[in-house]
Amino acid sequence: MPDNSAAIVIDIGTTNCKVTCFSCLDATTLGAHKFVTAKQISPQGDVDFDIDALWQEVRQAIAQLNAASPLPVRRISIASFGESGVFLDEHGEILTPMLAWYDRRGEEYLATCA
Repeated sequence: MPDNSAAIVIDIGTTNCKVTCFSCLDATTLGAHKFVTAKQISPQGDVDFDIDALWQEVRQAIAQLNAASPLPVRRISIASFGESGVFLDEHGEILTPMLAWYDRRGEEYLATCA
């Protein structure tokens, strides 16, 4: 049975994020949105992803692609290469920073483990 729906794929990249809508029937691209991955960089070189800015951009892209899709969006998939994550409390408030994979804050600790 043909799948006449659409899927939104979110790719959180180190440099850019891509949010793309595809047809589940034939994998054609129905729309796409790309934006620079928001980061906060301290004077010491610590790198955290700007979760609030990232989330706002992703939500906006999903809404725009969903509204413009000629097919009903029934799936969302997330792809990301990095191993980053963030902890939230029971109200959805961010509790921890989301370090970039190339952040160097752990080097000193790792050197003591060798």
